[in-house]
Amino acid sequence: MLAQVRPGEVFALANEHLTSDPYGPYLVPSNQTLAQVLANERATRVPEINAALTAVQPALRRGIPTFMTGDFNTPSALDWTPAVDAVRGDVHYPVPWPVTRAVARAGFTDTYRAVHPDPVATPGITSTFG
Repeated sequence: MLAQVRPGEVFALANEHLTSDPYGPYLVPSNQTLAQVLANERATRVPEINAALTAVQPALRRGIPTFMTGDFNTPSALDWTPAVDAVRGDVHYPVPWPVTRAVARAGFTDTYRAVHPDPVATPGITSTFG
């Protein structure tokens, strides 16, 4: 969707709500391996985010400021790092969550991490697991 801020100035907005179950962070403490957790993500949310990223590519290619909001139903890869694993008991191992990595590869910035770059000092906890 394009929105006009003022004549000749527009931005694009995408609002995504990805599949919620099975929720990857719940698989981690249930003795799932990293490979199994990532396979779940690739089978559920990755196809959905890829479709959303494809849909916003025309705006991105044209240089239109683009915002992607919503509920990805996955943590940020920037929050499940080795440093976080060392201090949080609910993070059993670092996870390169593929949805947020795909969004970053598409050129988007995690605005919370841009303002709060240290996931240990300011965890991005938005659910039972960060």
